Amino acid sequence: MHGPRFYSDIGKRARDLLYDGFFWDQKLKHCTYFGFHTTENGAAKYDFSLCSKSKPQLSLDEMASGELKTTLCFEWPQWSSSKVEFRYLHDYAGIDASIGLGNPMVGLAAAVGTDACIVGADMGFDMSTGKITRYNARLGIVNDDLIQSVALSDKGDNLSGSCYFLVNPKSHVAVGGELSYRFSTNQSTVTYGAQLALDPCTMLKVRVNNQGKIGALIRYNWHPKSYIAISGEIDRNSVLQGSKIGLHLVL
Repeated sequence: MHGPRFYSDIGKRARDLLYDGFFWDQKLKHCTYFGFHTTENGAAKYDFSLCSKSKPQLSLDEMASGELKTTLCFEWPQWSSSKVEFRYLHDYAGIDASIGLGNPMVGLAAAVGTDACIVGADMGFDMSTGKITRYNARLGIVNDDLIQSVALSDKGDNLSGSCYFLVNPKSHVAVGGELSYRFSTNQSTVTYGAQLALDPCTMLKVRVNNQGKIGALIRYNWHPKSYIAISGEIDRNSVLQGSKIGLHLVL
């Protein structure tokens, strides 16, 4: 996409730095992946992938033109969560719509802008009750190696601002931070983080917030789609009860 990054990419660099890979809800999380794709007349692409901890997904790309992508997502054994997604990308705009195949849920996301500034919003609608189930909005500003974003989420209850700064592209040294405020609880949370590539295959990340929680993650990629990650968190207010550790394995 030559124009704006899509809606889900607004603030993604900061979110990935501060939260991606920090797993401790399970001792072991295992995922296997396989897939294939074919091309007809150099235009249409058909992909199929299956993950043991996720959902089988069948995607048909560029069905109408190079700007349109259609994806069919099937979840097993809960087929009611299956849906069909349509994504249209243009130079300065993008629209993503999803319709539930086994439920009356409809989702819509849109973004407009340029490489330097982008604004977007998303919403969910339950056709059975006629109620809006979610609505969020994001604004992103990109300036050289500095990426800033502002987001309003949880139906307007949470306001957050984040920034991501790439210090050294060669060693992937980056720092980031996020300030969030929840109106319903009148509570603010400040989170800082940093990352460093120890070598081409190993990434180290740390984060800390104003609630006294310190987290660390080390991730080793031995293949583009295979890695192992070990993460941990310590609560300075309760070291014995607040300590967590997790292992994430993807094959």
